[in-house]
Amino acid sequence: MEKVIVITIRFSHDVLSLSAQEQLLNEQKTLEYYENIDISCSDLNDLCRESFSLLNNAVKQINVSKGVIEQIKSNGQSFFDKLFSLNIKELLNSTKCDDLILKIDGNLVHIPWELLYDGSKFLCQRFNTGRMVSTRQKTAPLAVRTLHRPFRMLILADSKGDLDAAYEEGNLLRERFKNLRHDVAIDLKTTCIQTEFIKRSLRKYDIVHFAGHAEYNLDDEARSGWQTADGIFSADDIIHMIGNVPLPVLIFSHACQSGKTEPWAGGSNSEKGSYGLANAFLLSGVQHYIGTFLDIPDRAGPHLAESFYHGLFQGRSIGKSLKEARLEFIQKFGEENTAWMAYMLYGNPASKYIEYAQDQSAEAGEIQKTRGSQTRSRDTAVNQCYGESPALASRLIHPLRLLIIMGIIIAALGGIMISQKIIRPYLIERHDNESAQINIRDKQKDIDGLLAEIEDMLKKRQKDADEYEGPVTQDVSSKRPLTMAIFGYLSERNEALRDRKLRQLNDNLAREIIVAVQNQRIIPLVDRIHLDEILKEHKLSMSDIADRRQNLIRYGSILGARLILFSEICPYNKVIPYMKGYKAFIEVIETETSSIRISFTHDIKSPGHMHEEAAAVAKTLHTEMEGIY
Repeated sequence: MEKVIVITIRFSHDVLSLSAQEQLLNEQKTLEYYENIDISCSDLNDLCRESFSLLNNAVKQINVSKGVIEQIKSNGQSFFDKLFSLNIKELLNSTKCDDLILKIDGNLVHIPWELLYDGSKFLCQRFNTGRMVSTRQKTAPLAVRTLHRPFRMLILADSKGDLDAAYEEGNLLRERFKNLRHDVAIDLKTTCIQTEFIKRSLRKYDIVHFAGHAEYNLDDEARSGWQTADGIFSADDIIHMIGNVPLPVLIFSHACQSGKTEPWAGGSNSEKGSYGLANAFLLSGVQHYIGTFLDIPDRAGPHLAESFYHGLFQGRSIGKSLKEARLEFIQKFGEENTAWMAYMLYGNPASKYIEYAQDQSAEAGEIQKTRGSQTRSRDTAVNQCYGESPALASRLIHPLRLLIIMGIIIAALGGIMISQKIIRPYLIERHDNESAQINIRDKQKDIDGLLAEIEDMLKKRQKDADEYEGPVTQDVSSKRPLTMAIFGYLSERNEALRDRKLRQLNDNLAREIIVAVQNQRIIPLVDRIHLDEILKEHKLSMSDIADRRQNLIRYGSILGARLILFSEICPYNKVIPYMKGYKAFIEVIETETSSIRISFTHDIKSPGHMHEEAAAVAKTLHTEMEGIY
């Protein structure tokens, strides 16, 4: 087993207490040698201010001069000389370890440890560096998130709709890793992202990548956070999410100063709440947090993020993935492009996500063999869109095949519509663009394959089905619940996609209609986007199905909606020349007959208050549906 270097640093009353040793990752030493270094708090803070002043001026330039790089190295050397003893310097110079864990006090987090310079390299260039913090802040016992492949990853990109580089970063990451379906399932959400959406979605995912604007509030760090379309997703919001349901394992906060903080010097910190984003996420149970303590150039970030995830999904440790992403960035853009200096990692740098998930899966398999069917962990249940079925030995019945075949027909019909570019699906957690049509077709292939596997399983249980008493009467299928899927589409697709404002308005309307329909309890909504994941869960629990009638209804709800609502916004001048503003066209189509059951228009009077417009649409929809259903 490989060893790591652990340096423990405490600071109190102008004295640094330090200990350092090579050890196995989980090894606990009975005795630990430490030594003290005298350094005043004011000297330490002066050195930090000088360092950040130099770094912030450097990142504002695309490329800095070699003289500026030498100044940064000199500043890092001063930190190295003052913060580390001779013994620690000798250990770092002679070690063959790749992983460096800095176990620091909360009042030392503002120091740029990654940029300490040993005379030849910065620590973050030489080691897989990670911070682990001891704090006096009180924390409640937290639920531990268990990883299972494929990981669920959410990319939040360009949350305010005004940062093209972040928008491109989100699409770049989704396209780059879309074929790794066995390792990671990626959802992309871009533009006009509401704070409430983040709160509602965060717990569903193992990994969350945010690319956008962040705000650091020096006067009240608890109000620092990610900028959204309607405000701030703040550190205080994160603290209020602490509970029994775990948050993601990894947060990559790819935004300017998303890791910047003052010392975490308080006790319970009950009045202040938290010390910024990093502190809030770590207090809430996030195991790894990557943020920045500097501004980052818009065009620099996507390259480093892509390299990082490439290493992580290849099975490298999280610390090694980040270090190699830095080095690759330097090789490509040069050391003078200082964006690579901006990142820090909180958490154990030696953790390997792919390897850990494999171990978890193997362990779960052994438990299943020895103990039989068991209830899944709380975390696994969070990842399921429709909850979890109890493990029961049962027989499957052939009428279910008919329903699945019907689902295939509906899915095929949807595929034809997409291929002809008649509709543009509104994805609850994925923002559509031209390239997303490829993803939709790939997802449809996954769904078709899963349906075929389930049908094969049903055939194998045909004999058991024959033993089931009595046929399923027609009245059961007639009980198929009234459900609806909501889509946004743009008929003049190519022109509309070039008109980013129109695309955002259209997406915003569809999103707000979903919220309004749910709030007014008009009709249950079906989420077709996660159908492949739902089918995977049901394939694993096929033996759980005992009641043929109930499951006929269950699969009817999942495989397809009875109604589909299409909404489209177009400029008013395309309807009536010389008129300004926007008009929304709403159609409700019945999937079984393909007939249009409801059709009406709505004038968009307040594009900036789309929730009010959607509420009016939902009210009209409710009235129309009452007359028909």
